[in-house]
Amino acid sequence: KVPALLAETLGRPVTIEKIQLNPFALTFGVNGFRIDDTDGQPFVTLGELYVNLQSSSLFRRAVTLEEARLTAPQIRLRRLADGKPAFADILERLAAESKEEAEEPAGEPFPLILRHARIERGRITFRDESRRTPFEEEISPIDIALDDFTTRAVEGAEDSPYSFSATTENGATLTWEGTL
Repeated sequence: KVPALLAETLGRPVTIEKIQLNPFALTFGVNGFRIDDTDGQPFVTLGELYVNLQSSSLFRRAVTLEEARLTAPQIRLRRLADGKPAFADILERLAAESKEEAEEPAGEPFPLILRHARIERGRITFRDESRRTPFEEEISPIDIALDDFTTRAVEGAEDSPYSFSATTENGATLTWEGTL
């Protein structure tokens, strides 16, 4: 049912090998997720999504995840010969669908506490088919670890500082800092 619902929403073939839910351990997993591109090749794939929700969420009044892990996520981004992204059809479908829904004013985000998050063995492929000679570039491996993240303000502090830093294999660095 889930792949068919997603396929109808996105207008693309969607497959899922396995969905696992353990209500006692409060874990959820998806294996073998795939959305096809218009050329039949994979657009988005995901080896595994694993989430472990903590029962303490009830007492903390925040979604508390002990672990969230994406294993082998891959996305293939294509720029077509006409210059449009190959996923423009998906964006158009989602935009049309969101117009049908009643708009509600944005409120505060629901509090989230995330103890350990991982992206392992990720890959992004860019392909530009609008050039005389198509250009292709791949960014991999993408490995990200995030520990003790929260969207809640720190009690007693006016602002909650955060920072993010990443370094590529060739030494390029990205740093992002701010306050919540």
